Amino acid sequence: MQSRLEEFEFNYETLQFMKESGTNDEQTKEVLVSETNLDSNLVTLLLSLKSTFFRAVLLRYKLCAERKVSQEGVEANLGSFSSKFRLVTDHLFSSETKEVSAELEEMEEEEEEEEEENKVELAEEEVDEVVEAEEVEENVFARFVKARVKKTGNKKDKVKSSQFYTTFREWYEEHFEEEGVPSKKELKAFLNDNLGTSIKNVWNGVSLD
Repeated sequence: MQSRLEEFEFNYETLQFMKESGTNDEQTKEVLVSETNLDSNLVTLLLSLKSTFFRAVLLRYKLCAERKVSQEGVEANLGSFSSKFRLVTDHLFSSETKEVSAELEEMEEEEEEEEEENKVELAEEEVDEVVEAEEVEENVFARFVKARVKKTGNKKDKVKSSQFYTTFREWYEEHFEEEGVPSKKELKAFLNDNLGTSIKNVWNGVSLD
């Protein structure tokens, strides 16, 4: 799974790059299906997902790969999202390099009519819940950056990931009564998107107030 996961993540980054470059979904899908080992349905799924959410899902796959978790274990780990990401899980555990396994194709054919009828409704419900949670979380991170982070532009100013998270956790606990401080990895993903990618878990040109 590890090697296929690395290849899959690279292909996903390519998909994101094409989207950010203005390539429409149909063109992106056509290129990836013809040039990579991703099949059409899998690319369609990836195009429909919010980047920040799917990066969190990728992190879950990585942790499972590091621990050599079986396919059944991965599906159990994904919980309620197991069926949503079945295509991804099957792809990562498949030994094929271009086509989806015959078993998966047969299963997809059997479920195709039912999935088409329920696809929009189920997708909207799940995406709305996830997007709402993500927007709240991202808003928390954005408020923290606005309140406590200063972009100095001075390369001598450096903040480590551990320093960011310690300050964020203190700030969060001071301003919110809810339990469950967002994780360090979630904060790091937000900072990478908004302050630039860290170098060895260090951001340059910023300071903490």
